[in-house]
Amino acid sequence: MNNQTKEEIISEVDEDLQLQSGLVLGSKAKECLSQNGVLYMTPDQIKPFLTKLREYLTLTPENERVWTLGRITDVGNNYITSYVLIIQNSTN
Repeated sequence: MNNQTKEEIISEVDEDLQLQSGLVLGSKAKECLSQNGVLYMTPDQIKPFLTKLREYLTLTPENERVWTLGRITDVGNNYITSYVLIIQNSTN
């Protein structure tokens, strides 16, 4: 992350999401990312953006981005309960 401030990282994440998928983070989502380095989203919240986000994450090497996206699955029934946007290499 090359000595970027937390604010610069959040700004980069927000810009990436908007440019790559049209997903716009609200002020509460940005605050959560800033404080915790993670943002949880329901499948319904991310569904309109998921295809483009997957494409971006697949085509962009991990060392060239400051965030990634994971899924949380209920082990008992293999149901996706939420997605989590994670700031990588965060010092949070």
